[in-house]
Amino acid sequence: MKKYLEKYGIHVVVEVFIIVVGVLIALQVNNWNESRKEKQQLKSILGKIMEDWASDTIMANTVLNHYEPFEEAYDKVIKQELTDEYLDTCRVCRGLVTFYMPYKAESSGLDLLKRYVNSSDNTIHADTTINGLIHSYSYYIETLNQMSERIKDDVDINVLALTEKTWFADLYSKGHQIPEFRTYYKSQEFRNRVARHSIFVRGNLLRFLKQYKKEIIEDFDEVREKYDSL
Repeated sequence: MKKYLEKYGIHVVVEVFIIVVGVLIALQVNNWNESRKEKQQLKSILGKIMEDWASDTIMANTVLNHYEPFEEAYDKVIKQELTDEYLDTCRVCRGLVTFYMPYKAESSGLDLLKRYVNSSDNTIHADTTINGLIHSYSYYIETLNQMSERIKDDVDINVLALTEKTWFADLYSKGHQIPEFRTYYKSQEFRNRVARHSIFVRGNLLRFLKQYKKEIIEDFDEVREKYDSL
């Protein structure tokens, strides 16, 4: 029995060693594959976020350019500097508080990132770049979309107020020339509506859009660098 153990014991130890090493290698390979899959998933999500940013920037520029001529008209009404001559040449005056340029920030990339972090390991939870993206852009997206919705609601109120005017149909069939239009646009009622609408557009949406664009520009290189490193 002793000779048997001496003869075959070394083989058993070697076999056990081989099995243990094989299991450890398999676990290491599995961990490496999982890590690689996670990195590829994160890379895909960061790529989607950069696509969202490109789309948001284009749309932000469209909205900012659209409202540029409105800002002068807001000031003319609020400062009581509106003249018949200005109304004759003003392209945006008829829809000054009734035209709505919608803005909705893209959130699909950010939503994917949130789900990824919630299902990932502690390394990702501690990543300052990832956490910064989630907190910063969640705030911007939610705030911008709420502001845009508030402008839409104000437009609905203003349209309803105009439709109650007896001359409303004449305004949209004959244009600026009707005297009731000129009188109303110089009234205190309309001035108050423009002041309120201007707060929603200039004081809120446009100001936040400019800041949002600035944040994207500042963060883009950092996200691109992380994307390239994965």
